[in-house]
Amino acid sequence: MALSRLGTGGLKSAALLLVLAVAGCAALGGKPAPLDTFELSAPSVDAHGHSRKQILIAQPSALQALDSENIVSKPSDRSFQYLKGLQWADRLPLIVQA
Repeated sequence: MALSRLGTGGLKSAALLLVLAVAGCAALGGKPAPLDTFELSAPSVDAHGHSRKQILIAQPSALQALDSENIVSKPSDRSFQYLKGLQWADRLPLIVQA
């Protein structure tokens, strides 16, 4: 038989090779690459004195297509598409609110 010709050292080597091959295959099916994430921010404003007043802005509403972290592109008047591999840091209405 072929197995008896390998001997103990050959069987150990073959088993090790098989384990490494299976581990390599498992690594290929891992997590997808993280998306590039974009964040919008406003420039800082110099405060001139103190005030006790606040401005509260209600959460804006948005079309369902825009109410997500996905970045939307409008290639024509009648269609839109999500840009693959890109996302906002938060839902778009919350970014506009901030």
